[in-house]
Amino acid sequence: MILMQDTLTIANRTFRSRLFVGTGKYRSKQLMSRCHAAAETEMVTLAVRRVNLTDKSKESELDFIDRSQIHILPNTAACYTADDQSGPPAWPRKWVSRTGSNSR
Repeated sequence: MILMQDTLTIANRTFRSRLFVGTGKYRSKQLMSRCHAAAETEMVTLAVRRVNLTDKSKESELDFIDRSQIHILPNTAACYTADDQSGPPAWPRKWVSRTGSNSR
């Protein structure tokens, strides 16, 4: 893949690729992960309503995203109130700790 020589900087994060990829509509989470790697994306969108942050024993899209290489952009579509989100009121703190979004 040929990447652009200029970079994109958002909130003090610099990206070499401008290709942002979604996490939905894949036949499996394993296929999603392989597609992200093949695309060499550095940013994926993830619907917050689909992510289970409370039961870590269950498989999640988060388990298949290489967060050392890929930054997660939460997609809050269809979340109009705090009650619409998938987790409890402490959800934002859990999101950051589970996704590692603040560590990159």
